[in-house]
Amino acid sequence: MLKLAVVGKGGSGKSTLSWLLIQYLANLKQLVLGIDADYNMNLLSNLGLDYSAEVPTLHHSHQQFRQFIGLTENESWGMLKDRKLPQFSINPDDEYTASLTLQVSEQIKLIVVGLGDEDVLDSLLCGHGQVAPLKWYLPNLETNGTTVVIDSVAGTDMLNYNLYQGCDALIGVVENHRNSIRVLQQIQQTADRLNLPFYVVCNQSVEESIATEILSRWDKQLLGNLPHDEAIAPTIILKLVRKLKTASIRFGDR
Repeated sequence: MLKLAVVGKGGSGKSTLSWLLIQYLANLKQLVLGIDADYNMNLLSNLGLDYSAEVPTLHHSHQQFRQFIGLTENESWGMLKDRKLPQFSINPDDEYTASLTLQVSEQIKLIVVGLGDEDVLDSLLCGHGQVAPLKWYLPNLETNGTTVVIDSVAGTDMLNYNLYQGCDALIGVVENHRNSIRVLQQIQQTADRLNLPFYVVCNQSVEESIATEILSRWDKQLLGNLPHDEAIAPTIILKLVRKLKTASIRFGDR
């Protein structure tokens, strides 16, 4: 199944769209793995969970990840570029994936990056380093009928560090605000450079002049407008699925 990353400016509605997409797929009895890659961990709370020290997080699993892929403490992440890495798996879960996943419901699992922890402040790694395993985890993840939805951190950083290699498509969320439009333009430029399919959801369209600008820039990629009413979400998701099929992205196991 698909691996989708929801991207955009901070506060644009990424966590809300990720949550709606996950809930919609789960209501169709499809298996979904959500990855909360936002520093603020909004997807975790949207799915009805509370963060605590007991929640397993990606950034606390670096040593375990290194052991799983055979990377010693003295070797840098860059040395993985020319190595054949082991496969990860959902349904059934491999040992590493199983150690991170939270079972939200029968259909939904969740992995939390957990970059809001206090220990990040004193870490030798910046935020990008904390989430580094995603760069190698996603391309080597066998989904086995599970859709992966990533609630991204704001802006272009995750893309610029190629942390979403292995994703099938990006869904950009844009508001009727010039800064939001500029950020999405930057994201699309990076997506084009990485040859990643790119689609757009306009959130809470109000100002006609900027709505026209959004339409003129992303007419072919625009899936629709997402108002406060959640009932519109199924229409947008169905349109996304049709566009992805038209783009010849294969639905099924990777």
